[in-house]
Amino acid sequence: MQFLKEELRVKILESATNEFYDKGYGKASMRTIAKHSGITVGNIYRYFDGKEALFEAVVNEAYERFYEIVSSDVNDEIIKSNDENLFEIMRNRIITALVECVSEKRIELLILLRGATGTKYESMKEDFYKLIYGKVILHFEHNFNGTKNNDHVMFITGVISKSCVEGLVESIIRYQEPEALQASMEMIFDYYFINFDERFSHLSKK
Repeated sequence: MQFLKEELRVKILESATNEFYDKGYGKASMRTIAKHSGITVGNIYRYFDGKEALFEAVVNEAYERFYEIVSSDVNDEIIKSNDENLFEIMRNRIITALVECVSEKRIELLILLRGATGTKYESMKEDFYKLIYGKVILHFEHNFNGTKNNDHVMFITGVISKSCVEGLVESIIRYQEPEALQASMEMIFDYYFINFDERFSHLSKK
C-alpha cells in the first residue's frame, strides 16, 4: 500500500509510540519501528533526524501540557490568597486538568513517566515533585510566620510532596477510566493535604 507523505509520517509516529511504550526510549528499535511502518530504516530519516527527534515528536505535546497544568501561575495566585479552602481549590483545579490531559494523552504520559531515560525528558517525575513542593512551600511562606528556610518545614514538605507525586503517577499507570483515575487522585490528594493547616497549627499562623 502506498502512503501519501503525511500518512506515512503518521504511520511512523504510531509505530514509534507503540515501540516506546513497550520498551522505553533506550531499548526501542528504529528497525522495529520501520518494519511496523512498512518502510526501511533509511526512509524514517527522511521524516525525523533520528530516534531522539522521533521520541520528541511522540511525547512533546503531552509533556508541555502536563507541565503547564502543574506549574500554572493561576494556582500560585490561589496559594497567595489565603483562602481557607486552598488545597480543595488546588485539588479541583490540578486533578481535573490532569485527568483531562491523561484521558487524551495517557500513552504518551506513560512513556514519559516510565520510558524517558536517556532523553531530555527523563527528569519529568522529579520536575513534577519539585513543582508540587514549590507550591506547598509557597503556602507555608504566605500563611505561616517563621517558616521560610525552616529545615523541618522544608524536610516534611519534601516528604509529603514526593509521596503525593508517587501516588498520582501510580494512579495514571493503574487507571484508564477517567472516573476511576479522578477518584484515585482525589483520595491521594486528600490524604496528604486535607486539613493541612490544622495539622501544622503548632506553627505560627499569620
